[in-house]
Amino acid sequence: MHPAAYLTGITNRARLGRAVRHLRKERGMTQEQLARASGVSRLCVRDLETGNRSVGSTNVIRILRSLDHELVIRPRRAAEPSDRSCAHLEDAE
Repeated sequence: MHPAAYLTGITNRARLGRAVRHLRKERGMTQEQLARASGVSRLCVRDLETGNRSVGSTNVIRILRSLDHELVIRPRRAAEPSDRSCAHLEDAE
């Protein structure tokens, strides 16, 4: 993942997971270390990073806070061509 790729907008669990994994690795942390710093289980971190299961908003916020990041809500900008080609994947979530 490009260093700033996660700043383009997170519109599904997979993108959120990739962003969290990127931030964790950028800080040289293991999943276990991030879990301890966040007060969640390692399985919770794994589930968030893989996007295979839903992770509660409280745990997402705890994890992001431990990575010195926060959740921001903003209006969605016009879809880019690459976003439109994956729209069916986002609807499935």
